[in-house]
Amino acid sequence: LLRALPLVLGKVPDARLMVIGNDYGYVKAFARFLARGLPVEFVYGMPRAELYKTYGKAKAFVMPSEIEAIPLVSSEATMAGVPPILSDAGGNPEIVLDGKTGFIVPLDDYSLLAERIVQCLTDRELAERLVSQGREFLGQFTTERMIGRLEEIYEAVMRDEG
Repeated sequence: LLRALPLVLGKVPDARLMVIGNDYGYVKAFARFLARGLPVEFVYGMPRAELYKTYGKAKAFVMPSEIEAIPLVSSEATMAGVPPILSDAGGNPEIVLDGKTGFIVPLDDYSLLAERIVQCLTDRELAERLVSQGREFLGQFTTERMIGRLEEIYEAVMRDEG
């Protein structure tokens, strides 16, 4: 992300990056070193209530993780009206449909990452469409629907064994 930021700034000079999370001390120090001279704010240990307010101020949610299961934070960002841009790691492609509900970018392609960030920052219609479709997609993951689907699977298994 820090490699992509100068490319983003070339197209959107007033862009700013806020890095939120908890991390190991040496990672924080290394990130701060890499970010020197760039418009980056590091925030660690943000309370959840404040995090939700912060989502509402963002124009894009970017999470280029190397390792990821199914990230709740990207869904939270979508529900708060912020289009997600995620790496292709782990379960990310299962929760964000590339080009439909957000963007999935290969982990090592910081040029494409920058392009996707710029798209979300400059094309409000695109960003709003990604969020709208993302909310619709995430709407299928209700407790009731998942329990109903699990019951269907159990019933099918019992019929096949019966």
